[in-house]
Amino acid sequence: MKKVFSLMLLFATISFLSSCSKDDDNEGDNGSNVITVNSTKFHTESTPTISKGANSLYFEVSLVQNDVDYLTMYDLGIRTNVTEVKAGQELKVEVELYQEYTDVGSLYSYNSFTGKVIVEAVDGNSITLKYDNFAFNRRHKDKDSKYAVNGSIKYQYN
Repeated sequence: MKKVFSLMLLFATISFLSSCSKDDDNEGDNGSNVITVNSTKFHTESTPTISKGANSLYFEVSLVQNDVDYLTMYDLGIRTNVTEVKAGQELKVEVELYQEYTDVGSLYSYNSFTGKVIVEAVDGNSITLKYDNFAFNRRHKDKDSKYAVNGSIKYQYN
């Protein structure tokens, strides 16, 4: 009986330790991609991606607000008219998408881009971008909303 109890205790300990892994913390990409939008902290929901077009690069990321009990998620997509980048390069970008996850079908337009988007690092599979007070306006119908993005995100090629 003592052996059975010991085995059950060992099983319970192993089950507890394996259930408390880092992937259960909803920290997409291990929380290494933390940025702010209008001073609110977000982390990546999944791996940020880069799509290569004929004459452009498209960077897309899903962001989840930190420390919120309910899911508040936004998609951010930017495009630059270059296909090759190098570390230290400042990119001229346009926002093509910034919407709440539940806004499917909503039409927005984006303008008034200020601040910087700088290439921090490049390797064969990824590009890390630093947002330095990158600001833009989002228009929906007759209402403008302003957003300022700060922080770094590491994007992986699709």
